This record gives sequence, structure tokens and C-alpha cells, in this order.
Amino acid sequence: MEGSEFWVHDGVILHTLQELVNWIHTALPGSFRYHVNKDNNKNDFADWIRTSFTEEELAMKLEGEMNQKKYEKILNRWIKKYCQ
Repeated sequence: MEGSEFWVHDGVILHTLQELVNWIHTALPGSFRYHVNKDNNKNDFADWIRTSFTEEELAMKLEGEMNQKKYEKILNRWIKKYCQ
């Protein structure tokens, strides 16, 4: 599943949900928190998934999740269920 580009804080460009999962898996916590944090009520990845992939259900699952490993797990489950 491919959407529009997402430019990550560290310079990586993402196109797919799998690329997002791969990035989250290896990202430094500060890089992840730049895009997903409670302080600024921010979840750039959920917004990207909602607008680029029109996957409202997945975006809603991710909106409240701030833990990097749990975020990755939710995405992996979604990909296995809907994208293979």
C-alpha cells in the first residue's frame, strides 16, 4: 500500500506503511517523539495515514498511542491483516 511521501524529521522519506514500520523499528526515540507526542498533542503518522491512505480505523488506533514499540506493533498487525 503506497501513499504520498512523508518526510521524517531525520531526512528519511516514507512512501508505504511498511517503510513506516521499518523506520519506527530503527528510529531513535527522540526522532519518533518529534512526530508523536502528548506535549504538542501531535501524531503526524496517524494524520499521514488518515489523509494519504484514507485508513481512518488505523489512524484512530494510533492516535492515542505514544509508545514507539506499541505503535510499531499496531502497524505490523494492520499490515499483516490488510496488506498481504
